[in-house]
Amino acid sequence: MAKAPENFAETVKEHLPHEPRWPNVGEKLIAQDRRIYVSTYPTMLNIIRDESQQLSPHFFDFIVVDESHRSIYNTYKEVLDYFKTITLGLTATPTDIIDHNTFQLFHCEDGLPTFAYTFEEAVNNVPGYLCSFQVMKIQTRFQMEGISKRTISLEDQKKLLLEGKELEEINFEGSQLEKQVINKGTNALIVKEFMEECIKDGSGVLPGKTIFFCSSKAHARRIEEIFDKLFPQYKGELAELLHAEHPQITEDLLRQVYKNRKARFIQFIRHILGIEILKSFPETVSEAFDQFIGQHTNLSSRQLEFLNLLKGFIIEREKIEKKDLINAPFTVIHPQGIRGVFSPAEINEILQLTERLAA
Repeated sequence: MAKAPENFAETVKEHLPHEPRWPNVGEKLIAQDRRIYVSTYPTMLNIIRDESQQLSPHFFDFIVVDESHRSIYNTYKEVLDYFKTITLGLTATPTDIIDHNTFQLFHCEDGLPTFAYTFEEAVNNVPGYLCSFQVMKIQTRFQMEGISKRTISLEDQKKLLLEGKELEEINFEGSQLEKQVINKGTNALIVKEFMEECIKDGSGVLPGKTIFFCSSKAHARRIEEIFDKLFPQYKGELAELLHAEHPQITEDLLRQVYKNRKARFIQFIRHILGIEILKSFPETVSEAFDQFIGQHTNLSSRQLEFLNLLKGFIIEREKIEKKDLINAPFTVIHPQGIRGVFSPAEINEILQLTERLAA
């Protein structure tokens, strides 16, 4: 059972393309002639409660419960109790709270999972599966001391009194920034420090792709405005406000920005957060051609030149048709294009490669 069945189903299809799986597009009722099933907790709960579907408690040989620290202690625990088989629970955050004990649920001693792969192991593995992190703390005087009569200058106190404010009522902790009080200077300092200390892109000038988590939409707008004000040379394109109701942040826009034509919105968010790595279209194409060349070790220099030209063509145009392969620019390598460079069997392999990449 998976928390995101569509994404997982696509992964199953990619790695086990010939295994019968459920559900296929449009299927509502569970079929009992498949080998791999992908479901959410609510869907499977409805199935086992539906007497008309009659799914045996021994139907599955093996059950994988992803994100097993969530949602499975109360109502959805009924699903695990129903099936009598080996169950594998996956979680990055197990708990041993009395009524939410992940270890107990899977018959383990508290603090001793069946298998654990630590953050340190993932970072130190060669090649590394995760990158370590560094914490950079930025604090202003306001955040350390707050705002009260004691910290307000005499000049500002006079202004407040003229506005009818009671000085004794002004008492804000530094932790209340952007919750009960707005401090533009602190936000500006954060942006300036970020621009100086952040990891830069290939140019060495602009920051790499970064996400700011703000306390509210209003706070996010203020951060965006500070970026625009401090760095006007980028004409408002350095920072962009992103929230669920933003009419301009669409899946199509993210696909353009990240040069990935197939990913879904949630995958882009997971990529931004570092949970999932999304390859850009150029990266996918380059990797596929490198793999193809690696599998064909007897290619001539002319064939390698043709493949390199073909790779660049697909990356630039993001599509290709069979007729393109016998026209310019491929006729520069041979007047007959691909027909003059590769055998019919090799051409068929290349067509399969291009069809997969340009789909």
